[in-house]
Formats: sequence, C-alpha cells, structure tokens
Amino acid sequence: MGFFDCCSAFLTNLPDPAVPLLPSLFLGTSFASVILLCLYKKETNLPLRDILFHAARNVFCSLPDNSEGAAGHSDSERCDSVECVRCKRHEVLRQQVRARWRTWKKGKVDLGPLKRVEEAVSRLEKGRQGEKLEGKEEGKLKEESEGKVKNRGKGSKVSPPSKNKKEGGNKESSGKAESPQSSQSPTIFHMELAANPNWTDFEVHTNDQKLLKLNLEIIQKEFGAVFDALKSGDNSGWKNNNIPQGHWCIFPFVNQGKIVAQNCRRCPGVAELVLGCLPAMMNDCVFGNAAFSILYPNSHIAPHCGPTNLRLRCHLGLRVPPECWLEVAGQQHRWGVGKTLLFDDSFTHSAYFGSRPSAAQCEPRAILLLDFWHPDVSDEEKVCLLDLLAPLD
Repeated sequence: MGFFDCCSAFLTNLPDPAVPLLPSLFLGTSFASVILLCLYKKETNLPLRDILFHAARNVFCSLPDNSEGAAGHSDSERCDSVECVRCKRHEVLRQQVRARWRTWKKGKVDLGPLKRVEEAVSRLEKGRQGEKLEGKEEGKLKEESEGKVKNRGKGSKVSPPSKNKKEGGNKESSGKAESPQSSQSPTIFHMELAANPNWTDFEVHTNDQKLLKLNLEIIQKEFGAVFDALKSGDNSGWKNNNIPQGHWCIFPFVNQGKIVAQNCRRCPGVAELVLGCLPAMMNDCVFGNAAFSILYPNSHIAPHCGPTNLRLRCHLGLRVPPECWLEVAGQQHRWGVGKTLLFDDSFTHSAYFGSRPSAAQCEPRAILLLDFWHPDVSDEEKVCLLDLLAPLD
C-alpha cells in the first residue's frame, strides 16, 4: 500500500470531531496566542499588563493616516497627490512665482534691493533649484556666505559662535562632516544667503527663542492634552508622515502657510505664540510651518533637504528620551527639554530614534517645530517673497 493510500485510509476511519469547526479554531488561536505571549514576556521581561495594553493599543488605536496629501507628506518622501507642494505642485508654484514676479517688475522701478530675489527666480525658471551650484557661481556664493557669517557689520543680528556651546547645541561628531556647499541643496527655491547648517550657537532670533522657553509650561500642557487624546484613540488633527522605518506624526498649527484652525482652537496658547508673538515666524508663506512633531522608537527619518534656504527651522524640546538625535550636514545634535535647536534644513539632515528593550513603555520624542525667516532676508525682500510664495489654494 502506497503512502497516499495509507493517509486516505487513516483519514477515512477518523471519528467525527467532538468539537465544531469554529470553536476549534477559537481554541487553537487562543492556545497559540498564549504561547506567543509567554515567549514575548520571556524575551522582553515586561509585566503582563503592559504587554496586553501595548497589544490592545496597536489593534484598536490606529495611527493617523496621510490621506490628505500635502498635510501628511514628509520632506523625505515623494507622493502622487496633486495637493502636494513638494511633488506635482512644484510646477504650480513656479507658475505663481513667474507670474507675480512679472507684476513686480512692471510696477517697481528700482529693483536693486530685490536683486537676490530676481536671481533666485531666474534659477527657479531654469530648473536649477535642485542642483548643486557649480563653477563661478558656487565659488562666489561660498565666499560671500563665509564672509557674511564671519564678518558681520554693525547692527548685525548674527555674531560668531562662542567657544563655549550654548545649552541647546549639544553637538557631537558623527564621522567626517560634509562641507556646507556639498550638503546644501534646497529642492525648490534658492537665494544667495549666508550658508551655515547649524545656527544654534549664533545670536539669531534670540527673543523668539527666549519667548518659547518662557512659555514652555503652557506648550507642554497643551501638547500633553492632544497627545493623551491620541493615545486614547482620537487621532483627529494628527498627520502621519511617510518614513521608511517607524512612525513620525505631526499636529500642525500652520501647514505650508495655511492656518489649521481646528488644531489652533485645541491649543490656544501655542496658536497665540505662533500666529502673533513670534516676529521671526514665517507666516503667510508656502514654506512656513508650525507643528508638534513626535517620533516613535525604532524610527529613522532618512537624509533629505528642505525646499528652500529662506528659512531656519527651530526645534523646542518637549519630551526627549535617550537614544534619539538630529543630524545636520554630518553633525549630530541632541534635543533637550526646554532647549532650542536652530538649523538650516536646506542642508542634508535626518533624525533617528534607536530601538529600546522596553519600547512598549517608551514614549516618543516630542518637539515643537517652527520655521523662522533666515536672518539675511531683508524686510523689502520679505514683502516681495510673501507675495511670490503665498500659500497655494
């Protein structure tokens, strides 16, 4: 008798099951779950209650989605949404800039103070905004940028970095640092401005940063309220950014120049700061953003460059677990609770939150993210740029 004949005879002579199919599946699944639970507890050494809570949260409390295109789209990713400024709407933005610049040229006789804006628009039209500067232009820009940072005239907002680090710097080397020009590559709009990846050690926008620190308690309280709601399953107002590994979510107050009224109502103190008390804020500009940003354990935001060098990005630390850091142009920077980091996100930058044995208990890194104007942009240039770069409909 062959093998298949033996199996057929064995199965034919089996008695009818004493337990119906569905209860059998339920019992089998339950038994397998208990086995997996025991193995997981042995591996992580976590209390059973925490394991069950973490599993229930993953099943029933969904992370926010990014179905609204631009609002949930990360600098480091591309998408197919027609609402995304960084992808398909780049051409819409170029058309807006070209049309409005023509109006400026017709209506303004003296364009001398706007020479850098004119050059930036010319680069935008030629499609060179995503390329690294070459030849004479690169040498000229590098020379001027270094001169602006090192040798400021009277009344300058920027002074050379002090020998002693400010509290917010906490900078570490992560290998061989890239030269500034080799790692700066704004993807959309590039104007000739002082090029420096790290501005934390400079006296730039100091009053704005002091005001943020003075209101830290209010900011933390309002963040805690919306974050507790998220942990309870209410993800309204939160957007999930696409990253290759892990989870990165934001709670925007200003999204690409547009005020998110619903979120501002939930955090009135933060909204008042962002919209009315910080002169450096890049409000009413397509490149301006303000948001709570949370990065979960086991997450990595891939290296990328921001859309423009017109802004400096400010991070105010709210909750900062160990093993997480920001890297800008090859240099590591550590967040700190109540401390600010100020950097030019048109340079290559990334963020990392390492894995932890008790990741189920570990809270995410949380910051308040704000976009400030680059200090070298003049008031006349701001007026023009706010018209050229108005938020898209």
